[in-house]
Amino acid sequence: MRRDRRDDWWEEPHVRLLDRERFAISDTIAKLRRRGIDEPTPGQVVAATSFGLWVGLTDAGLPRDPLLSYETALWQPRIQRAFPHLGHVRRKELHRKLDGVRIFRNRLAHHEPVYAAPITRILADMIDIAGYVHPDAAALIVGAGRVESSRPSRACGWPSARVSAASDRAPVTVPRQRRSPRARWGTMDP
Repeated sequence: MRRDRRDDWWEEPHVRLLDRERFAISDTIAKLRRRGIDEPTPGQVVAATSFGLWVGLTDAGLPRDPLLSYETALWQPRIQRAFPHLGHVRRKELHRKLDGVRIFRNRLAHHEPVYAAPITRILADMIDIAGYVHPDAAALIVGAGRVESSRPSRACGWPSARVSAASDRAPVTVPRQRRSPRARWGTMDP
């Protein structure tokens, strides 16, 4: 961090956050205090914040608002430096990728069906995001990745796979959702 900037940037008077981000930070500080850390350091606060907060900070905030435009108040002076290999990719595109990963992560964490998710695109976005931070991070993910080799193919009938004919049980199908699985992914469809 530059000498003229504080590590607890959210406390600087000229930094204005929307209520959702302000609440996320104050909630994180309260959570740390409940865990017995009376005066959390800026590093502890940053480490304890949710992924959703950081996705929100790459959003536009309130465009054209001199105080709440994240583009001019946060992105240009601060956050874009966290992505030194961003190249020609704009904040809006980075936010779209981060938000897609956030939605997918939340669906997994809440045990929601993800079989209609564009997993190949989400994985590519994860690799891109890591590469914006450092090319070695992207290479590490690519080298360690097992997603494609562990995914069942559509040819095998998944997700509505049936019990094999050799079984003495009746065929079973995965129950259908009320809404189309594709509809649940909204803007994430390819």
